[in-house]
Amino acid sequence: MKYVTETKHVPLGFGEIAGGALDEQAVTLKGAVHSLRAMGGITFLALRVRDGAAGEERELDVDALFVAVGQEPRNRALTDLLLLDEGGYVMAGEDCKASLPGVFVAGDCRGKAVRQLTTAVGDGAVAGLAACRWVDEHQS
Repeated sequence: MKYVTETKHVPLGFGEIAGGALDEQAVTLKGAVHSLRAMGGITFLALRVRDGAAGEERELDVDALFVAVGQEPRNRALTDLLLLDEGGYVMAGEDCKASLPGVFVAGDCRGKAVRQLTTAVGDGAVAGLAACRWVDEHQS
């Protein structure tokens, strides 16, 4: 059986890092693909997808589906408030401080090298504690 991973966005450098392991498992990465409909009954059988570039639809025989979120920032509303990098992520250091005093960012909206659940949770702890300190220091 051939395993296929369909993805809308392949993180920069992912192919080089995981390439050998993916080759051994016969996994194929495909970018710019949008999932349309999961099909099956008691078991998962197929996934209907549309190629983002060509617009062609097709069905893939699959046994499982894993959904990854957070690979594209949804920060458009922050454009006039905070500094964003070229990818649309909020610019903030490991202290999670944004460019506007008193604003702290965490998780998938923050520009960083690694985007995983564990780093987002760590960001949340850092940002939460930093916000508490900021409020304490700025109370009148």
